[in-house]
Formats: sequence, structure tokens, C-alpha cells
Amino acid sequence: MGNNFSDSGSSEDESEEIPQITTLKSMSDWESHSRSNSDKLMVVDFTAAWCIFCRIMAPTLNSLAKNNPDVTFVKIDMTSPENPFTSLARDYNVRGYPTFLLLRNGKEVDRVVGANKDDLEKKVAEKKSIRQT
Repeated sequence: MGNNFSDSGSSEDESEEIPQITTLKSMSDWESHSRSNSDKLMVVDFTAAWCIFCRIMAPTLNSLAKNNPDVTFVKIDMTSPENPFTSLARDYNVRGYPTFLLLRNGKEVDRVVGANKDDLEKKVAEKKSIRQT
């Protein structure tokens, strides 16, 4: 039985923040990003430090962010102490990790749940080209 996942980065690479991906620390960070990127596609990565599938998806998210400068990528670590994002996760019905929400104007246009690299790449490509008026 083959393994469909490959870890193309070292653990050192995964701990570094990629400049194209912003790690949100507070709800004011969320509100600021939501307002300033309202017309752009925003990919929100709900992740957890202990989640192996989140780590598997990290290189894919990094690559997507690097290759799609017209898309905003943010990461929300749901395991941070005194997590300020619990209500946000509840509002968007996030029930597992990783969950990738694709948002435009604060509204969900699609989502990917789990370590589905091909699905995430496909949906980002599809949704970034659709402009809402």
C-alpha cells in the first residue's frame, strides 16, 4: 500500500513563518485582514500544532502562497493559549484540522477539510479567478 503524502520540507522549514502567509494572533488581526482584503480571495488555514495532517499540508500551503501573490493566506493556530478564535471557528463551522476556508468579502466560497492537496490547489485556482461585483 503506497503513501500519497510526501514531506518535502524539514521540520525547521515548517516552524518558520512564510512571508506570504500571515499567522493571526488576535481577533483584531482577523478584522484587519478581513477588511483590507475584502475583494481578494483569502485562504484561511485553521490548524493545530499537534495535527500531523496539518504538517503534511504545510509545504502545499507554502507553495500556494508563494505562487499566488494575488491571494491572501492566513493561518490560525487553534492550539494557542487563550485561543481568541474559538467563536470564529464556530461561526464558520470548523470541526476538524486542517480546515481551509476560501473566503471573499468575509463569505465562504468554498472549503477543503483534511489533507487533500489536489483539492486545495484546484479550488484556489478556480476561486481566485472568479471576481464578485
